Amino acid sequence: MVWYRYDKKQTTDDLLNLSVSYMKKQKCWCESSINNGVLTWKRYFADGTHMERGAISFLSNFIGENHYLELDYLFQKKEHLKYRVQLIKSYPYFGGVRYWFKCPKCGRKVSSLYCQKYFLCRHCLNLCYKTQQMSLRDRLMEKSLKYQDKAMENNCKKRWIHWKTFEKLMDKSDFYEELYLKMIGERLRFN
Repeated sequence: MVWYRYDKKQTTDDLLNLSVSYMKKQKCWCESSINNGVLTWKRYFADGTHMERGAISFLSNFIGENHYLELDYLFQKKEHLKYRVQLIKSYPYFGGVRYWFKCPKCGRKVSSLYCQKYFLCRHCLNLCYKTQQMSLRDRLMEKSLKYQDKAMENNCKKRWIHWKTFEKLMDKSDFYEELYLKMIGERLRFN
């Protein structure tokens, strides 16, 4: 549970996210080629329906030395925006190539960009992560629920999980839940 605060910042979960890993997984770019396509963001509801949150068309250019991603979209169904985001290469010590976005505003090397109007890094948009605005108690409960979600489906053990793994995940969930309850008990005792 997240409580309202007057100085609450906007979080990265509130905006559309463009990440290098997602684009690589979707095969949006290939070495020595030019690719284009459309990326869509959807919001899924509990009843199984979904609503489209946004869509952009892109062109990725990996020919030559200057690699870039050209983004083309309508902002709030009014303003047509088209601009380039440079891609930067890095070479990890274990081999291979890793790509990063260069923030169009500040020039930082980042793995994710977020859209308020333009796709920029979280520092330029003054964003924070959801957990940064949660209290310690809420983060403990969130961890407990995360481990339960990994292990269970419809209040039963997931079929494909081994019993040892299931027990480890539930032990971790119980540990964080106990810490949460202990903090609640201490707070009630002092009030």
